[in-house]
Amino acid sequence: MQKTKMFSAFFSYNKKKGKISVNFLELRQKDVINCNTGERIGFVLDLEFDPKTGQIHFLIVPKARKIVNCLGKNQVYRIPYRCIVRIGRDTILVDINEKECLK
Repeated sequence: MQKTKMFSAFFSYNKKKGKISVNFLELRQKDVINCNTGERIGFVLDLEFDPKTGQIHFLIVPKARKIVNCLGKNQVYRIPYRCIVRIGRDTILVDINEKECLK
């Protein structure tokens, strides 16, 4: 497999010299859990990054709705990259204040 700089294909994660590469499709299938509340936030919908450097700025996670509202505005969490605590097999743990990240 040829390595490319296409960001849509891979997501690199480096914390304390431990490097892993995660396929973006795999990343989208992981539950995002807030460490502060222990609650599930949702799944990663998109990433916001600098196209020149490839540096990730935010994970974009849609707010889960209990009642479907066709007329309402869809809200998303913009989770700063620095708030990622750990990426596990099935989950992404984040340390956020949900009210500050909700847009």
